[in-house]
This record gives sequence, C-alpha cells and structure tokens, in this order.
Amino acid sequence: MKKSIIIILLSYPIFIFSQINENKIKLFSKYKNDIRVDLFRAITSSRAEITYERKISKKYAAGISGVFLVNQDYKKDYELSVLNQSINEFQINPFLRYYYAKVASARVLFFAELFFSFQKGKVQYLERLDNLEYSYYQENEKNYICIGVGPTAGMKMTIIKRIVLDVHTGVAGNFIRTNDDNPDAVGRVGFSLGYKF
Repeated sequence: MKKSIIIILLSYPIFIFSQINENKIKLFSKYKNDIRVDLFRAITSSRAEITYERKISKKYAAGISGVFLVNQDYKKDYELSVLNQSINEFQINPFLRYYYAKVASARVLFFAELFFSFQKGKVQYLERLDNLEYSYYQENEKNYICIGVGPTAGMKMTIIKRIVLDVHTGVAGNFIRTNDDNPDAVGRVGFSLGYKF
C-alpha cells in the first residue's frame, strides 16, 4: 500500500507537467499564419523587411518576404557592402521551409529553407574617362536586376503565446544578372519579431 501511494505521489508532478506541455503544444499549433518585421535591419541600415509565412503541414511552411528602402540615404549601406559596393533597393524572397523537431508544434523549432531572391538595386563602379590632356576616374552608379536561389538555416521560437522570434542566415547565388557588375550572391540574414494568427 505504501509503495502504491509513493508511486502515485511521484508520478503526479510528471502527469501534471505532461498535461501542461500538451496544452501549450495545442496552443502553439492552432495558428497557421504569422507576420514578422525585421527590426534589426531597420535599425542598422536604411532598409526594412516584412515577412508573411503560412504553415502548410506539420513540418512545412511557405512564405514570402519583402525588403525595401525606408529612406533614400543609402550611402552608408555602400560602405557596409562587401559585394562590388552594391545595394539592394528592393528584394522579394519567396521561400519553402522544413521544420525539424521532435514535436512539430514545439516552442522552439529549427529549420532549413530554400529561397528564391528577386533583387533590384544599384552598384557603384569606377569609370575611366579620357580627356585630350589626361585620364581620370569617375564614380558612377548602375541599376541592376538579379535572380538567385540558395539555402537558409535558422530557428523560430514562440516567446509569449502568439509572439515569435525568427533568426536565420543564408546566401543565394545569382544565376541571372543584367550585367557583369552585378553582385554574384546575396545574403539573407534576419532577426525578426512576429505575431501568429
């Protein structure tokens, strides 16, 4: 009899904890959509990113993100750029995500992603100009359009009920470029907060 009471008392907290976890999992999994804003990008550059994502099965989600200039003072972004002194003025990234976790609706999910990138931007280059007496270089800008594809990896965490944090990094190789001065690749880095609905 004593053994039975001890077993019941010891198993009671485990039963309660499993019920709480099950309720949390149901709460997290009932929302299929989320919209996120990359605040880090807006603070550190002259661009902002908005993302919409929809859960299409237990482990797959599809979405689209848009990156755009929020102010025209993008000279500081040229200084931060490492790819041919270029800056994306506008970028659209449709993506497909695969979430891998023991439970498909857990609080913290890790994911792998394949994304396409459609970019429009400007690239700085030096042009050599010849005069009758001397030659000189002038800094110019060109518009460009690129299309690329690449992988991303990251983590998505439910912070409080419907608030999510999404952190990811990836790179796409541009296989279609309008001219040789265009960037060969484009990065996809995000640190965004979102809302599930």
